[in-house]
Amino acid sequence: MSGFDVDRVAHHVRRLDERELAALVADLWAARGYRTDREGVDVRAVADTETVRLRVGAGPMSGEQSPDVVVPVGGESANTHDGADVVDAGTLAEMLGYAIDRSVATDICRRHLGAPPGDLSPPPARRLRRRVDGTASSALLASALVTCALVVVLGGAIGGPAVLGSGEDTASDGDATTVAVETPRIENSSAADPAGAARDGRAGGKPPGVSESGIEDIDALAAAHERAVANRSHTVWIDWHRPRNLRADGTRVKRDIDVAAEGDRYLVRTSNEVAGNETRSGEIYHDGSGIYVAVWNETEQRHDRVFRITPRQNTVPTPESVRTELVTRYLSTPTTNLTGVVDSDRGRLYRVVGSGPPNASAAITITNYTVEALIDSRGFVREVTVRARVSHPDTTPTRTFRVKREITYGRVGTTTVEPPEWYLNHTADE
Repeated sequence: MSGFDVDRVAHHVRRLDERELAALVADLWAARGYRTDREGVDVRAVADTETVRLRVGAGPMSGEQSPDVVVPVGGESANTHDGADVVDAGTLAEMLGYAIDRSVATDICRRHLGAPPGDLSPPPARRLRRRVDGTASSALLASALVTCALVVVLGGAIGGPAVLGSGEDTASDGDATTVAVETPRIENSSAADPAGAARDGRAGGKPPGVSESGIEDIDALAAAHERAVANRSHTVWIDWHRPRNLRADGTRVKRDIDVAAEGDRYLVRTSNEVAGNETRSGEIYHDGSGIYVAVWNETEQRHDRVFRITPRQNTVPTPESVRTELVTRYLSTPTTNLTGVVDSDRGRLYRVVGSGPPNASAAITITNYTVEALIDSRGFVREVTVRARVSHPDTTPTRTFRVKREITYGRVGTTTVEPPEWYLNHTADE
C-alpha cells in the first residue's frame, strides 16, 4: 500500500511509554486476528493453538515464563531473552502500514498516537531538512522510508490466525445458501498429473471420512489430504477477494498468493489486483534451511531489498500450513452434504458443500458461511471455495462485508522450484 509513511509513524511509536506502547501492541495483535489480554506491560496473544507472549520494555515478564517477543520502548535496547524475537518501533510501524487493513490502522494510530498516520508530525530530522532544503525531493522522501518486510506486506494467510481475512465476491447481499466452484488457471489433466490420475481412478470409492450424507470424520479426511500431498511437488493458488478499506461499496481488491513446492524448497509469489491493474508485492523463498524475503520495487521493477526471517516471523501460507490446515480450518462446518460427482480429466471428484461457521477460532465474526470442495477418492482436496460475511467486533461491529477465498491445487508431481535470481545474488556474498 502506498501513502503510509513508516518513518513518521515509527517516530511517534518511540515516544510512547511502556503502558501506552503495551496498549498499542495489544490492539495491533488483536487486529491481526489474535485474542489478546494484557497485564501491565505483558501482552498475551492467542490464535488457535498458538500463544505468543510479548514483553514491552526492558524488564522481565511477570511469572516464570520467558517472552516470545520483546518490544523495546523508545530507543532503549531490548532486554535479552533466549529465543525471543525483537520487534522495534520501525517493525511495529510497518505492521500498522501493511499487516492490517488501512482503516483499522488509522483507528489504532488515532487512539494511541493522537492522529491518523497522515496527520502525524514528521521526525525532527526531517523537519530540519525541510527548513534547510525547502520541500524535500521525492528521492529524499523515498530514502527516509523504511521498506516494509514482505512478511507484513502479505499479512495473514491460511496458516495465520484469521480464518478468512477480509475479501469479497460479487454475490448478492442476501444470505448465501449455495456456492459455485471456480477453477482459475488450472490445467490438471492426466498429462499434467499422471501419477495422481492413475491413483484417483474414475470408479474409486468415496473419500476417507466422507459418506452419502457428507463429512462424517473430519480428522480422517484431513489425514488423507495430508497423505495425498506430502512428498509430492505441487502448486497451490490462493485467491482473496475483499473490499478496499472495509467499505462494502468501495473498490474491490483481489490478492493472489501462489505457492510452489518441491522437496524441502518452496517459493511464494504475491500480487494485488485493483480495477484490473495488477501490482506485484514480493516473494518468499525457503531454500531448505532458511527463509528469505524479497520486497518488490514497483518504480524500478525489481526486487531491491532481501533479508532473512525466522519461521515465527513468517505469516504467509506455506506448503505445510495449507496441507495441514485446509480441511480442519475450512471444511469443519456444522452441516455438510455430498451433492454430486464430477468426472473430469483429473478423475472422479466428489463435490461436498458445507454451511455454518467452521470450527476454528478467529477475532472476526463470521456469518452466512458456505464452503464447497472438490475431493478425489483418496481424500485429496483439489479445490475449496469459501464465501461468507464478516465483521470485526472492535472495529466494524455494525458493518459486515462479503468475502471470498479460493484455494486450488495443481501441477502435482510436475512443479519445479528453482532459486530465484534475487536469492542467488544475495547469498553469493554470504
